[in-house]
Amino acid sequence: MEISFEIEESLLDEVNSICANLSIQTEQLILAFIRFCTFKDNYPALKEFIEINKIITELDEIKNDMQLLQAEILETKQCLSKEQKKWMT
Repeated sequence: MEISFEIEESLLDEVNSICANLSIQTEQLILAFIRFCTFKDNYPALKEFIEINKIITELDEIKNDMQLLQAEILETKQCLSKEQKKWMT
């Protein structure tokens, strides 16, 4: 059986690090997690994992938006400062 999915690069780096520490292959850990989550009793763990990753993604998007906003504010301040200097001289 072939399973295909996408995994965020930072999460993949963390998974690879864990696997290296445990001396197992990344595919083995991911397959074990998928098997764990397919047991009906473990659905809450899968749901929590998905929700946490959604929150992390949303926070990353908010962080990026804030960085863009901060850059715009700094650029505006610089422009205003230049204009103010022109008027004062």
